[in-house]
Amino acid sequence: GINAEYMGTVFNRIIERQAYLGFTIDHAIFQAPCIMFKYFTAAIYAYIFCHLVICSASVDLPHLTHRVSNRIRPTPPSHFSHHNHPPQLPRLHHSSNVQTIIPVKPVKRCTEFENQSDCHYPPLQADLPPCGEHISAADSPFVFPVLGDFGIRGNCHDRVADLFHNLNNRFGPFQFVLTTGDNAYWGGSCHEHDDVVGTSYGEFLLPNLQCVDPPKSGFDLFAASLDKDYERRLSGPHPKVLMYPTIGNHDYNNYGYASKYMPYFQYFTHLLEMSPREGNGHYYSFQPHPNLEFFCLNSNLNNASKEAKEREISQSQIEWIREALQDSTAQHKVVFFHHPPVCTSQHGGLADWMDFPFEQWGATAVMNGHMHVYERTIHRKSEEDRGIPYIVQGLSGHSWIYSLHHCDHIPGSQLRYNRAHGVLMGFLNESSLDFCFYSVEDGGKIIDSFSL
Repeated sequence: GINAEYMGTVFNRIIERQAYLGFTIDHAIFQAPCIMFKYFTAAIYAYIFCHLVICSASVDLPHLTHRVSNRIRPTPPSHFSHHNHPPQLPRLHHSSNVQTIIPVKPVKRCTEFENQSDCHYPPLQADLPPCGEHISAADSPFVFPVLGDFGIRGNCHDRVADLFHNLNNRFGPFQFVLTTGDNAYWGGSCHEHDDVVGTSYGEFLLPNLQCVDPPKSGFDLFAASLDKDYERRLSGPHPKVLMYPTIGNHDYNNYGYASKYMPYFQYFTHLLEMSPREGNGHYYSFQPHPNLEFFCLNSNLNNASKEAKEREISQSQIEWIREALQDSTAQHKVVFFHHPPVCTSQHGGLADWMDFPFEQWGATAVMNGHMHVYERTIHRKSEEDRGIPYIVQGLSGHSWIYSLHHCDHIPGSQLRYNRAHGVLMGFLNESSLDFCFYSVEDGGKIIDSFSL
């Protein structure tokens, strides 16, 4: 019941399809002088076509032939890339009796970085601009800075430290200091903490601090000795202003085995008394004001962690954060951890294991670091969510600046910046919680401002 015209059309389309897919056909067959052999080959192709395509898909031949001729075209070799790869095939969407071809749009991700180790910026302004109409020196509001990925010495770090102290003099005194992780590059050792945190921000730490790198052998004796030192520190006087960090991968990776005895906790010992017993300082909360509460998580931990203890802490922190957010009576509830689940910059990938329904649990904002950029995004985890700000602040000292602008932006991205380093400032007022990102660019100008 198939006439010769259809046979010829089907045969030609099959040949085009093979060329499109990059297959090679023995052209000698079709250049042979034997006409009978040519039509015999065409008949075999038509037989296979009928049984594998028409019969299984229940599609009438004229409709299918028309769709093949108009939708599927061979791509000439001249269109291939310089890598000589074939073009990407369209994705097929199947329904009961119709096959729709949906073009695949390639996603260009921001994975590159550049080194700005010189960090030569103009001198800071003597009088830094105020953050919004509610902020002025006379009001002396509740003020705090947010640092991210600051833990490495160099020109960039020093310029941010200068800006940090100028902001403290201009709008302070700071009530506390928040960090989004990577407080000590590259390995989180005691020396690296001393060189960065102790040197630039030592006034926000517990006094008489001594740090010793945990040994691999004789660890039990080391831990017992450090427990006594922890007890001494926590029972002594605390400074009025403290640094409240989250732990980054560079703080954690070399010392996961040491848990609460790693240099990070020797420096930030006060976190041990703020965490639930099973948390050992990895996750904690603090409420510096009746209208403001912070909730810290350790994003280095997840269900795929190698150590059973790490998986146990990961599970317990998820249960804890859900209950803690729901029980909180603060107007502003900010969750912060190191690895961002949402960011246009994707150097090393995003932390999808941390993409929890924080808004549904009660959070009003999420803050992260890890990516050396500044970005503000309104993220909706589900269709029912209104969306809350997800802030990536990883621009406080590391000279590697990650790419942001020559790639596809994530949905909800409101502002992206990576031209220079800076400090995110928070100002709590009776009516709102205001934020401004101050950059060392142009002497300390405001790049972004928003309110919760």
